[in-house]
Amino acid sequence: MAIELEMLDRAEGRLSTSLALIAGYVDGYGIVALGVYVSFMSGNTTQTGTQAGQGHFAAALPSAVAIMFFVIGNFAGALLTHSGLRHSRCALLGAVAALLAVIMGVTGSVTLNVEVEIAVISLAMGMMNTTLSQVGGEAVSLTFVTGDLARIARHLAMAVIRAPVQDVRGPWDTHLYRAFIVTRVWGGFLTGAVLSGAATPHFGVWVLLLPFLILLVLAVHNVAGDKLARHESA
Repeated sequence: MAIELEMLDRAEGRLSTSLALIAGYVDGYGIVALGVYVSFMSGNTTQTGTQAGQGHFAAALPSAVAIMFFVIGNFAGALLTHSGLRHSRCALLGAVAALLAVIMGVTGSVTLNVEVEIAVISLAMGMMNTTLSQVGGEAVSLTFVTGDLARIARHLAMAVIRAPVQDVRGPWDTHLYRAFIVTRVWGGFLTGAVLSGAATPHFGVWVLLLPFLILLVLAVHNVAGDKLARHESA
């Protein structure tokens, strides 16, 4: 059982890193191409507030749209995750991939209103944000990297003072291991943003083809992951 738990934790860790890379990548596209965060709502909240505070309500609209549709996406993703559907995670990843495909298909053929593009991509990122919230006993955030950085620092501090790990799952589950898990998530987000920042000026909306393909691969491979997770909870 301990070996199965460790395998599951490591598989979920790899998934969280992949999803964080997608979140950072798509967020980078949003910044470069649309001038708005599409997965990082803390920045959008600040931008909406400061623009509105200066009376620039039209300028505040894009970030406000992103916030609204990100929340709607989280709502829809949570409903799907807890719907009892057998492969809800796979369905969720497939839905996010489909929304990115719609944006590429429509934007590639017609000029799309920027607020509409922001709404659809933020909806997709909101849904993806519900895909994974925990790796083993450690909470992770695919888009709120401020919280991830705080968790890294906390686990390092707890490792220094040799504090016990809460809800420990096995001998591998140490504060340093948990710090490593969250560091990989943050590193994935950063890597995705770097790649997107370099590619978007050259390829435009077609840079979304990469996360689209990754999501399809993850959806297929996570059928087995869902079976393992159900076995653990049985």
